[in-house]
Amino acid sequence: MADGFILLFKGHSQYDSVNTMVDQLARALERLGAPTVILDTRADDCVAAAAGLSQRRRVRLFLSLNGFGIPAAGQGAGFYGESEAPMLIYFVDHPAYHHPRLRTPLPRLVATFPTAHHVDFCRRFIRDDIAIHHLPHATAAVEAAPWEGRDLPLFLSASLMADPEPFRAQWRQHGAAVAARLNAMIEAHDAAPTRPLHEIARAALDGAEAPIEVLASYMITADTYLRSRIKLALAKALAHLPLTLCGEGWARHAEPGQRAAFLPAMPVADTIEAMRRSKIVLNPLPPYYESHERPLQAMANGAVAANGPNAALAAAFPGGFLGLSADPGEAAAALETALADEAGLQATAEAGHAACLAGHLWDHRAAEILRLAGSLAGA
Repeated sequence: MADGFILLFKGHSQYDSVNTMVDQLARALERLGAPTVILDTRADDCVAAAAGLSQRRRVRLFLSLNGFGIPAAGQGAGFYGESEAPMLIYFVDHPAYHHPRLRTPLPRLVATFPTAHHVDFCRRFIRDDIAIHHLPHATAAVEAAPWEGRDLPLFLSASLMADPEPFRAQWRQHGAAVAARLNAMIEAHDAAPTRPLHEIARAALDGAEAPIEVLASYMITADTYLRSRIKLALAKALAHLPLTLCGEGWARHAEPGQRAAFLPAMPVADTIEAMRRSKIVLNPLPPYYESHERPLQAMANGAVAANGPNAALAAAFPGGFLGLSADPGEAAAALETALADEAGLQATAEAGHAACLAGHLWDHRAAEILRLAGSLAGA
């Protein structure tokens, strides 16, 4: 690649999650010899600063995490159109959440997504005229805390997005047809939990080539319900175990006699510190989530990552990952058994930690990003 630096962006980031990733990726790029500059889109002078850097041709790559710094469709290319530098967007979520920005007419654009079916979805339903690649989540390398000092047996950090059944009941307010399609999606998911959600949504829409705006709205609504349902069901099944819950919406579900400790939502740095104190970090997500940062963060911090059925994680971390049943009761029983086997649990944690450091750090993703950007620059 040519001389110059890589320009990254920060923005509004819940719990500072994506902004923390920006910092971690920037440090990884620097370690690989690629200078970086980070601009904050919340600053009044951000656009002027980016435009000035672009016009002086000091930027060799614009790098956006999850669309930070990217104008929405209809706003034009802005200063990106005046630069010869490529733009790479590293998405950490499903493209259904980002379709407006994906349609922004930026020159020399490439996008990456955490799973292969995300890539397929983007090409089929949003746009297929740009380079789109599969690039999974990553985490930062840390020095794992000693196993003996871990005082949080089970840790779950995730806000409860909705009370699932009241949320589902509200679908009737949007009409019988809408509610029927959404309920059909839930039934289809329960019958085939690993099936990509967009396939389920299209089937519920009678296979019609619905506009992305319609398809995305069904997917996001169903996903909100499914994520909330699985989190709440697992938390209730673990009521008799020493579970620590962190995030919004949990305290209202506290019941007399349960052992769970409730912590408020907190910045990702504090969540990471809690992982350093944890033995098992839970990541209850529907099985169509094949890639997520939480298991990687858990393993990097020396804890055992526990997830629902996930073939991709099981293949990437053999012996270093605790796969759980989709059934909450069966998952709770497996976790209780795991906690009783201290030596086995520690061995799983060590294997996961080693595998994570070997191939799933921001340094690994940064190297791939530089390779992709280099191919764009030479195109």
